[in-house]
Amino acid sequence: MNKIAKNFSTKKISKENISAFQKLVRNHWPKKKHIFSKSKNLINFYYNYSNKKKTNLIGLYKKNKLVAAMGLIPNKNWDQKLKEDYFIAFLLKSQSTNDSFFYFLNYIYNKIKPKFLAVSGINLNTAGKIFERLGKINLFSHYYIRNPILKSKISKNLDNSKTRINSNNILELTLKTTNKIIKLPKSNYYPIKSKIFYIKKYLKNLYYKYFVMNFYNGYKLEFFFICRKIEIEKYNTKILRIIDFHGTLPRKGCLVNALTNYLIENNIEYIDILCHGFNNNSLENAGFLKKTKKQKIPDHFEPYTGKDARLNFCILINKYKKNIILLKGDGDQDRPNLV
Repeated sequence: MNKIAKNFSTKKISKENISAFQKLVRNHWPKKKHIFSKSKNLINFYYNYSNKKKTNLIGLYKKNKLVAAMGLIPNKNWDQKLKEDYFIAFLLKSQSTNDSFFYFLNYIYNKIKPKFLAVSGINLNTAGKIFERLGKINLFSHYYIRNPILKSKISKNLDNSKTRINSNNILELTLKTTNKIIKLPKSNYYPIKSKIFYIKKYLKNLYYKYFVMNFYNGYKLEFFFICRKIEIEKYNTKILRIIDFHGTLPRKGCLVNALTNYLIENNIEYIDILCHGFNNNSLENAGFLKKTKKQKIPDHFEPYTGKDARLNFCILINKYKKNIILLKGDGDQDRPNLV
């Protein structure tokens, strides 16, 4: 180990040292007045839900001074029985620590040893080249169903969903909304999530109001979506975003009728989902339309920018190999930016 490396140490930031992390945010985050610099409660919710002595923030220290930090969000933050599945949320460093990313990766690979590690929302101008060396950067697929009778206010050029499908070969699913997790339908997707995870991360969320869309085939619960309604006051419109998912989409299951009715009844402009890994065009078969380059669906609402959604991701470690599904709720892509 060279002399420069000896000056540095990497470890998890203790809950008593969050103030030092907030100071680092205030001094070195590219955008001023970041929410992390204001709210310890938010930091604890996403990085230390169980109030342990150490957070899921990794710190790089130079002679005991915090000079860089990386945020890790494991699913087990909300349920300790879950496996070692992690999402990198951010990298923050002072100007004097250009190699901090590799210190953090060394700590993750050798100390944490995750079964799954990914990152979503990569800034290609700053970290793109690093992640390209570690894995392939892809874009999330983007699907939607629009309200056919409501004038578009923030979306552009969206098509009406493929007719309200009625066929003997299509299975019409029944939609029931609730603010509870009734039970977990069978699922063979990874990373693995649990009932406790969904309840603590979403239904007991301190910052956003989520609800559950359950879809039934008769009395059998096939799957559910975790959803969040977003109101854009400036344009006097509401949209619905699917944040997470559990279960299995039936090969011939039809969602378009139930979801279109829901949009009409609740005066919502559209419902969308950013995702990766659904099998065999199952979302399109269910009635969702895949967004094209000519169409616009915004992604940033705090504050609202109107910028078209183009969310990327990179999988760095995957010991499950197959049946990986990623959604907007994984990592920190659906957390507040404003207090």
